[in-house]
Amino acid sequence: MDITYSVSHSAKFCETSKAPHVAVVKCIMKYLKGSSGLCITYHAQPSSNNQLTAYCDADYVVGMDDRKSRSGYVLVLDGGPIAWGSRKQTCTTTSTTEVEYIVAHLASQKIIWMRHLLHDLKYAQIGPTVLCSDNQAAIRLVRNPDFHRRTKHVDIKYQKIREAESLESF
Repeated sequence: MDITYSVSHSAKFCETSKAPHVAVVKCIMKYLKGSSGLCITYHAQPSSNNQLTAYCDADYVVGMDDRKSRSGYVLVLDGGPIAWGSRKQTCTTTSTTEVEYIVAHLASQKIIWMRHLLHDLKYAQIGPTVLCSDNQAAIRLVRNPDFHRRTKHVDIKYQKIREAESLESF
């Protein structure tokens, strides 16, 4: 999980790699060799009741060439990550609120899928899954179903997060 971004970014230069790109890949390999004894550990904590928790965040306009933002999420269960993702968003956003709202939508889709999987594995979740976000405007937009003039440009498909039954606590 810790090298996901580095590998993804380096992979863009596979066909046209130059010395700096090779140096970055060598650093990644050196890091992997040095951290081979590290692992993700899972341990049930009495206070967590083994509840799934999700975190999402976005980096607004990280790609200076195409003006796209990068977003990511991680789902945590029993003290360790069980699913995560980081990618460049497919659309160009016009505000940090919009980019954070989009990543919250993506995370909510992953939460719903994971809750179904955990249910099938007889590890059903009781109560809502908490989705943590650090953007107050995006949180207010999720919580408030009123149509806002300043956010009407946000694609309607991202409004589905409001319908997610498993996201009662945001």
